[in-house]
Amino acid sequence: MPDGRTHAAISSCNLIAVAAIGAPMVVEHRDWLPTYAAVLVGLTIGLLVTPDLDMKQITLEERRAMRVPVLGRLWVMLWWPYAALIPHRSPVSHWPVIGTLLRAAWLGLIVTGVSWLIRSQGVTIDPALLGLLPFVLVAWGVQDLYHFLADKLIKVRR
Repeated sequence: MPDGRTHAAISSCNLIAVAAIGAPMVVEHRDWLPTYAAVLVGLTIGLLVTPDLDMKQITLEERRAMRVPVLGRLWVMLWWPYAALIPHRSPVSHWPVIGTLLRAAWLGLIVTGVSWLIRSQGVTIDPALLGLLPFVLVAWGVQDLYHFLADKLIKVRR
């Protein structure tokens, strides 16, 4: 099975390729910009919120997050219950669609809590953004599919 660096390289290449291929299209069709941005957000989330967050030890993504002093520690704490409750490489965490939706639900709980706090301060979020959520989820799911396929197809000798 590939290590975290290999998974990150695959996801990064996917993100860069979609960004490079999509940019000229968005220049010609400016009305595609929100969808294009949602896809890039989903691919970026898929790079950061991976199936391997179910590991008990600190993952590559978590080590990278910890470079940001306070937010990095919060990020690790956010995913600790997920890692504690779900065995590594279980179908619940690693299978495409199921794993993506589970992590999206977990992240959604956090986002809902934060948005509730923001709204209590009088800040509103445009409901039209919710219409872009399916594009975010599909792009995130594609990253998870690549992760799953890499785990199945790449054999690494250690």
